[in-house]
Amino acid sequence: FLLLAATTWAWSSWQPSLSSGHTKSFSKFLCRRSYTPVRRTDCDYRVWAKVDGNKNDGEISGEPSARKNAPVVHEQIWKQCLGELENVVPEKIIEPMELGFEIPFKISRRDPATKSCEVDIKKKLMQSIDASLGRQQAGTELRVICNLGANTATETKISGIMTFPSAMASSYIDVAFLSGKIIHGIIEVKNEEPGVTTSEHKRNLLQLGAYMLSAQAYCQWGKCSKPRADPIIGLLVYSTGIYRLSIMKPADSEKTPFGLSSKLEYTNDPDMMAWVVEKYARQCVSNVCRVKEVTLDAKNVDPKSWTSVNFDLEKGLSRYASSSVTNMGFLFRSNAANINSLMRLPGISRESFIIGGEIPDDLIVKYISALLITAPVEEYYESVKSIISSEMAQQEKEAELAAEVERVRREKEVEVERIRREKDAEIESLKKQLQQQRRNEIVAQDIQLSGQPEQDNPVRQSSIDTDGETIVSTRKANVLIGPGVSSVESTEGAAASAADEVMSNYNVDEPRSGIGAPSLFRSNFLGVKHPYIACLLIASLHPLLIMRNVGVSLALLTQNTEFRQKWKNLRLRQSFAYDIGYSALNLVTRFQLCHNDIRLPNIAMKDDSFCLVDFDLCSQGLLGTCTTSRVLKLIPKTMTEARKFRKMIFTVSQIALVVFTIETQTETSDLSLLTRYWLTNESIEKPPTASDRLKQWACSKGPLVENLFSDTFSLLDTTNIDQDYFFRLLHEIMSLEGAQAIHS
Repeated sequence: FLLLAATTWAWSSWQPSLSSGHTKSFSKFLCRRSYTPVRRTDCDYRVWAKVDGNKNDGEISGEPSARKNAPVVHEQIWKQCLGELENVVPEKIIEPMELGFEIPFKISRRDPATKSCEVDIKKKLMQSIDASLGRQQAGTELRVICNLGANTATETKISGIMTFPSAMASSYIDVAFLSGKIIHGIIEVKNEEPGVTTSEHKRNLLQLGAYMLSAQAYCQWGKCSKPRADPIIGLLVYSTGIYRLSIMKPADSEKTPFGLSSKLEYTNDPDMMAWVVEKYARQCVSNVCRVKEVTLDAKNVDPKSWTSVNFDLEKGLSRYASSSVTNMGFLFRSNAANINSLMRLPGISRESFIIGGEIPDDLIVKYISALLITAPVEEYYESVKSIISSEMAQQEKEAELAAEVERVRREKEVEVERIRREKDAEIESLKKQLQQQRRNEIVAQDIQLSGQPEQDNPVRQSSIDTDGETIVSTRKANVLIGPGVSSVESTEGAAASAADEVMSNYNVDEPRSGIGAPSLFRSNFLGVKHPYIACLLIASLHPLLIMRNVGVSLALLTQNTEFRQKWKNLRLRQSFAYDIGYSALNLVTRFQLCHNDIRLPNIAMKDDSFCLVDFDLCSQGLLGTCTTSRVLKLIPKTMTEARKFRKMIFTVSQIALVVFTIETQTETSDLSLLTRYWLTNESIEKPPTASDRLKQWACSKGPLVENLFSDTFSLLDTTNIDQDYFFRLLHEIMSLEGAQAIHS
């Protein structure tokens, strides 16, 4: 009896039905499998998770955080590309239908069961699409893949279309029109229309927009080179109505340097709903025919052809060769002329930027895109913004100090000139007095000698032959000032002493305080060498980071033996410690920030000088995946400055693994295992071969490095530990003999 009851219940649960109760039973039946793809229509984020049959429907034991973030990602993408959704008002679709057109897609709104069954709507929609394609004799070139949830044999996942990291990578499209790996159309299907102003309807539109702005835009505008004047179109289908969303590139990128425009149309007439689907299928067929003549090259897809970036930042320049797509944004090569032309556009002036220095001619510009990240955009530029702002403040102080020094110098010059003129006037007056006095003496002598026979008068002859200038010079040197001291020298010395006393209060040449390191770097004011020059103030919508081109990534340089031989040079390692090590540690001590991502790809080299790049993960704390890593166990939690020292030792540990990779030619796979073992919270087995090599390398460096990568580590002495410890650890890693090796 029990077996018969169970069999009957399973069979009734399996049978497709239009009732909501049977649909739920059908889901229950599917959930009894070991691994089930769980899909929630409210946020549309697909995960593979182990399901416990004893739990409630839809409850999974996997990680739900990514699925939870999906609506936030959709909203970010829409906001960055199209602005606020509230500003989009749907228009009524009024179009002439082709004569003789059959209406296969018609759902009775009086049937509540039909309205609540999404799978049934998809099935009826697919029947309409198949009939349309049959009438057009589209053949097999255009495939239509429909996601029927857990019962779907084939599905369209965005990661299969966009092969680079994407915020939408794990999403599945309800109905996709495909030829190869090119998406020509997207349809999202939902249950009964919830109401135009409801949050559920807003989520559905955001979801459709996110799919279109990612996979569809990339395929049609990017890979297929669809003219920017032609819109990409997607449909949101309810049982009671259809919304048609059209997204367009601006005709003039000078007027709209960033952002796209959209048009939303709506119909609830059943006949017009059928015609909209028919017309959409025809457009997809037309796109396929046009794409046949287009050469597809995914490697050379220009971001400005399909993203919300419209302004040509690379005008007149070759495309950035390294990579147009990064984890967080798109990279462009640019120069000062292009940036200045951007600043002259309406709405984006020079005042729209935070500029920390002069803009050089060789630039790399990074546009942080919501299409590529899953967290709020603002988190990825706040650290860089704070660094640039601090440097601007420091530059202002330096400028004020320089102005004050210049003012004192000019006052000193004016004072010296005034004293010189006074002394000159005094000397000139004295000269005239001496000349008059001498003339009087000559006259007196002439009177005394009158009547006597003419003969040589030695006194008179001497007086006549003596130059008045000589007398004045002698009196000037001996009578007024004193033996061996001239009036001009004494005057300048007195003025200089007074001015120097004023300037000494500013300590112009005094270095700023720093721990074990010179504080002023060649290219900045705060001891943190970085590539950033400016960032766009309207960063919540279009974050733009302007950077110097600081060279080639070490991930590329370390592949050749020439660099590894060059690394043995002490001066090059000193430069690395100075530019990378001190920068990363000063970032902690002066900004309370941790870079968190010091790796070979994030270190650039140019003319034997290094620079730390990619501050996207820089934050005031360690990443959540690293808070219990093994290297942090060296820092006792009771230590006074434990928070700061944890960031410092994590930073030095990342640098150590970089240096270890360079010096031992460790493979990328082994380095990944070592990084996961030492620097993350993962509980993985210790990789034997790579760990032995790391242990030997650490022992060759010294006791501090050996203790850092030892399973039997000893806690740091809380009574003697200070910031100097981490600089000494850095010196050991770099094989430098004390701090003097850096200062030299």
